[in-house]
Amino acid sequence: MAAAPRCARHPRGVPEIAAIAVTQVGGSSATSVGQVTEYVLDTHALLWYLQGKRLGKGAIRVLREIDRGRSRGWIPVIVALELALAHERRRSTIGVAELEATILRNPELRLLPLDLRQAKQFALLVGVRDPFDRVVIAAAVTIGCALITADEAIAASGLVHTIWD
Repeated sequence: MAAAPRCARHPRGVPEIAAIAVTQVGGSSATSVGQVTEYVLDTHALLWYLQGKRLGKGAIRVLREIDRGRSRGWIPVIVALELALAHERRRSTIGVAELEATILRNPELRLLPLDLRQAKQFALLVGVRDPFDRVVIAAAVTIGCALITADEAIAASGLVHTIWD
């Protein structure tokens, strides 16, 4: 199982991690070290972005940074399941196949597997009624990254740092 990302606080309150990028150059490895800001994406934020729908200014800024390879977006695996359900019920044209194609096109979008640390955090979030929201919040809290979401209830809860407007 892949190790979960570790985030530290950026001076402006945005989580940041040290990243090591390894690229193949003529058969040898070249390593560069830098700072990559990481975020967790909520289902509707990712869906609306892929559909070209209106997003908050903060969300647009973050998603553009991810597209440019300057930031990383973690997609909790529960988001893939929620997209599958929406696609199955014909509420969205974006399903798992489209998500997979998007991840293959953008190496800074990565799936975040569900692990026991997230399950423990999930168990502590008894006040969050929606199980999908609860898993997404648990993912963001566990890895210490801001959550890109328009969900006002999540933002108002104060359980996790959110970015939208």
